[in-house]
Amino acid sequence: MTLVTSLDTANLAFSKGRFAVSICSFLRPANTTAYTGGDIVSDAATGAALQFPSAGRSGAIVGATLGVADTDTLTPRLWIFDTEPTNIADNAAFALVAADMPKIVCYLDFVDADKILVGTLLNHYTASAALGDNSMSMGPIPYASTSGKLYGLLQVMAGYTPLSASRHTVRLHLDRA
Repeated sequence: MTLVTSLDTANLAFSKGRFAVSICSFLRPANTTAYTGGDIVSDAATGAALQFPSAGRSGAIVGATLGVADTDTLTPRLWIFDTEPTNIADNAAFALVAADMPKIVCYLDFVDADKILVGTLLNHYTASAALGDNSMSMGPIPYASTSGKLYGLLQVMAGYTPLSASRHTVRLHLDRA
């Protein structure tokens, strides 16, 4: 599988003791092809997983944010994995293979109620605490990773028409063990 080439290579994960922020950002393809609810948003037509460096071998996800230079109709879900997932394509339905199921750590929803418009077509989301067992309302979400990295897939939950080559920046807030 190909990984997203993060635009933030100069701004790698940073930490203060146990606490860290791991960042991955990308530009989606240079087109305005509409997404259907359930599709994956990635940086290439072949699809790619997000990679969050320096997560450590274990710890807990304590928060997440998403910055999007795009329209205000995006309804994203971030899936987190402890090993890189497979079978992913941009603007195609999220369809895991059976071997990817044990890799899932959690999912985090970003909803309009937790979005702030910070500029023209610039939105900042904070992971919602309003939804189910896999939300931040349940407290920190533990993880273990043999590689010291976490991986993610960004999925849209409702259809939307994106801006061409829009930038997406995901930050995972971690408490590393």
